[in-house]
Amino acid sequence: MPQNGWDAVDVRLAAVQARAGGMDLETVLITFRVGRSTFFEWQRRYRAGGAGGLVPGSRRPHRSPRHTAAEVEDAVLALAKKHPRWGPDKLHARLLRLSGAAPARSTIQQILARRTGRSALRQRPRPRQRWRRFERAEPNDLWQIDATEHALADGRRFWVVDVLDDHSRFMLATQVGTTPSAELAWAAVQHAASIGGLPRQLLSDNGLTFTGRLHGLQVAFERSARAAGIETIYAGPGHPQTLGKDERQHRTQNEWIDDHRPHTLAHAQDVLEAYRQEYNHIRPHWALADAVPADRYRPGDPVQLPGLDLPPPGGPLPAGCVSRKVDINGFVGYAHTKIHIGRRYRGMTIGLRHQGARLTAYYGHTELDTYLVPGLPATRR
Repeated sequence: MPQNGWDAVDVRLAAVQARAGGMDLETVLITFRVGRSTFFEWQRRYRAGGAGGLVPGSRRPHRSPRHTAAEVEDAVLALAKKHPRWGPDKLHARLLRLSGAAPARSTIQQILARRTGRSALRQRPRPRQRWRRFERAEPNDLWQIDATEHALADGRRFWVVDVLDDHSRFMLATQVGTTPSAELAWAAVQHAASIGGLPRQLLSDNGLTFTGRLHGLQVAFERSARAAGIETIYAGPGHPQTLGKDERQHRTQNEWIDDHRPHTLAHAQDVLEAYRQEYNHIRPHWALADAVPADRYRPGDPVQLPGLDLPPPGGPLPAGCVSRKVDINGFVGYAHTKIHIGRRYRGMTIGLRHQGARLTAYYGHTELDTYLVPGLPATRR
């Protein structure tokens, strides 16, 4: 060991030379504070390589049998680059699925930290459960439908209506539109039915897109669902956790939109279709024990649903209606407010009847839908 400012080589060389010069072995060991076997090792190395043989070598082992192979680390890094928002748990599950083997989750985190500088991920604390979780026992027993808002690259807003199977979390539809209209919601159900058949029940919130039950009305969406033989059920007011599976999915969808910001509505539909494929077939789900929704979903017989349940107009507009012509994008104007009636009515003349904050649209005597528009004046314009 170094003494009095000497470095390790000086100490070792002095000890070996002292013994070679006739100093008693025990005196050498005491003087240089070295053990017997270590001193003999110094002698051996000096005889073999001179003073250079006394230079301290690396203590790193010649072999590291537990070190992760370079090709495994490369596979981890390639997957992490493709899915930068995934943590070690999802990377581990996906690697297992791809190759049947994967490093431990802690090893994956160490690889990311060493090779990319990515710091350890903090585990999100799991909230206390103040409500009972539920999951239907079979696919297509219950679907959840919900709408969420996003933005295009230029800041314009658009809406997405999702349809999710409750048992498997399989996403059957992601339909893009300018407003959360009955037409958009029904288009999502039509697409879902063409893939998976019909559900026994359909769960939504209480927005007027889906139901008018809190306003004493029946809107076009629920009329069409019931005509197709689907039982509609609803979350309690102020209880979004009832639609928790779809609400949780929205967080993942928001991240996808942030990473693939669309420029047009058509581009947005393509982006959301790519997201639906990843969500259903690639992304491991913690709630499914790291399976993917496609593992659990079993489709029924595909069904081609008709459009919204709307009979022919059959007569003049009801009393109290004002006439409006639907523009090429499916909108009409009323009291400085744009109302989306649906592109199927573009170029047609419809009627609007104003009652408080409600606007009811008619095609002849046929009621199309009712819209809740806060801030409308008390009188008709």
